[in-house]
Amino acid sequence: MRLRLELLLISFIFITAACVKKTKQETKVNIAPIAHKILVEEVIQATSYTYVKAKEDGMVKWIAIPKREVEVGKTYYYNNALEMNNFESKDLKRTFKSIYFVQALTEQESPGVLNNNSPHNSKKTELKKKDLIAPVGGGLTIAGLYSDKDSYAGKIITLSAEVVKVNNGIMGKNWIHVQDGSGDLDSKNFDLTVTTKDTVKVGDKVTVTGKLALNKDFGVGYVYTVIVEDAKLSK
Repeated sequence: MRLRLELLLISFIFITAACVKKTKQETKVNIAPIAHKILVEEVIQATSYTYVKAKEDGMVKWIAIPKREVEVGKTYYYNNALEMNNFESKDLKRTFKSIYFVQALTEQESPGVLNNNSPHNSKKTELKKKDLIAPVGGGLTIAGLYSDKDSYAGKIITLSAEVVKVNNGIMGKNWIHVQDGSGDLDSKNFDLTVTTKDTVKVGDKVTVTGKLALNKDFGVGYVYTVIVEDAKLSK
């Protein structure tokens, strides 16, 4: 059964019970003390996710998190989760009768900070600005898109950029970060998140064509000031 969310480390988890404070490209989440405590019994590493078999309040359950190291026999904590039934992991070639998608596991019972620059990644990634790439036909740049985003909202935009980060196969989409050298690190208007069905790799120079969405909220901690959805990427 195909998972239909708009994201895990999109959608409910990633989803509920949080007061989201939106600030440019980083979203801080004020959440109650972590409510769930688990003891890890088994760990399976896949391409993008870590699958954890754990015991919580005497009940054994499977949990999926963005890929990270998890130790068998260790205690971890988490907040909200989304249960999916009959979830098929194509990576593992296995169907889980019940599995809980969790944004992150922590080793301490305390809230944290979520970063919308990197969906499905529990650690903040500092994306470094790339060298300038000539815009398509001398047109739109990423910095220009941010500065005039209201004018482009809901419209199809096209720009040229370099792929700097890739997360494939998350909630039926590939999540790409692109940069074109415009903008600056302090203003955080240099990096653009794109969802697509196309496959690319880090370092590819691509032309991005897709619809611009503003203030897209996929759930707890995943709020995008600017995002290009269902884009076509051509090299």
